[in-house]
Amino acid sequence: MIKYLKTWLKLFSLLLVIMFVWFIVHESAHALVCELNGFDASLKQVMPHPEINCDGIVQDKLMISSFNYFIFAIIPYLIGLVILLFLYNKKGFLVYPVTFILLLDVSYNFLISPFRPTDFAKIAIVNKYLYLVSVLIVFIEWFVGYRILKKNYKGFRKWVRNSIGKKD
Repeated sequence: MIKYLKTWLKLFSLLLVIMFVWFIVHESAHALVCELNGFDASLKQVMPHPEINCDGIVQDKLMISSFNYFIFAIIPYLIGLVILLFLYNKKGFLVYPVTFILLLDVSYNFLISPFRPTDFAKIAIVNKYLYLVSVLIVFIEWFVGYRILKKNYKGFRKWVRNSIGKKD
């Protein structure tokens, strides 16, 4: 029983650490794009969900402003997609949890967007055509992530079972 508890505690701790690191990367990507566009990025909310505020990035309905906002909002998910593409042919016990956290983040932000002002909801308000591009990016990320999870499930399961002393 203690081995099970230790294993699940290690797994939960690993997921929390990966999620914390990903939130830093996610919000830093927003801030970087904001600063590169010549605006000031500020941390709007810290807990429970950090958010970067970029005043002035959407001042009018010009396409260039919409595109700047699109890049500001979508850049963490593009980084996540690049990470997933990098992990696609990799093996190791970290591939599964990293993929899981990346998919959890994109899924949460995309699926909750009708109810809460997330990155995707804000893109939909600014420009519906760029929103369709962001939906395409989400589906590509889901597809790649699903393939990674499916391919690495047995190795991750083996790591968990070996941690508790069971052999496959």
